[in-house]
Amino acid sequence: MLNNDTIRGIILISFGTNVDTDEPEHTQLFEAVMGTTENFPDFLFILKLSKGHDLPIKRDNVVTATWVNQKEILGHPKTKAFVSHCGMNSVYESTFNDVPMVCVPFFGDQYYNSESLVRQHIALVVEREQGMDTLKKQLTVALTKALGLEESNGSEEHIDLVRVKSIGAAIRDNNVGKTICEAMKVIENETNGKH
Repeated sequence: MLNNDTIRGIILISFGTNVDTDEPEHTQLFEAVMGTTENFPDFLFILKLSKGHDLPIKRDNVVTATWVNQKEILGHPKTKAFVSHCGMNSVYESTFNDVPMVCVPFFGDQYYNSESLVRQHIALVVEREQGMDTLKKQLTVALTKALGLEESNGSEEHIDLVRVKSIGAAIRDNNVGKTICEAMKVIENETNGKH
C-alpha cells in the first residue's frame, strides 16, 4: 500500500490514543477531514480511528485503521504530511522524519507544541471548534501548504519545507533519540540560530 506508484504521496491523520474519534463532539472534525480528502485525490490518506468507530468511507484514497505503525509511516519516503493532535511523541517522530505537520490540538501540551512549531514555520494549526465549512477550508489550505502545492507568498503563516528538513537533520545529527525534551531543545536552538 505505501509503495503504490500511482499516488503522489501519503498523508497520515492520527489524533493519538487519548482522543476517542467516535465521540459525538468530534463528528464535525471527521466529516471535515473526509471532505478535505476529496481535494487531494492523488494522495493516499491513512486515517487512524478509535476502536469501534464506524466511519463510512466511500473514497478510494482513504484507508482507515484502529492501529497504525506511526513511526514506520512517518519514516516512509512517500509520507508528505501529518495531520496530528501534536502530542510530544508525534512532534518528535514527525520532525525526525522531515514530515511537515498540520496541528489540530485537543488538550494539554498540544497547544504549546503546536504554537512552537508554527513559530518555527514547520507546521500550521487548524482550530477544530469552528463551523464545518470553515474547518474544511482551513484543513485544505493547511494541507496545500504542508504539501508544498502553494507558494508561501510571504505570509506569516506558512510552512518552510527546507526548514522542516534542516530541523530533522539537526535532530538526527545530534543523535537525539533519548528524550523528546532533547528534541525540542534542538528544534528551539535551530529556530534561534544556535547550533
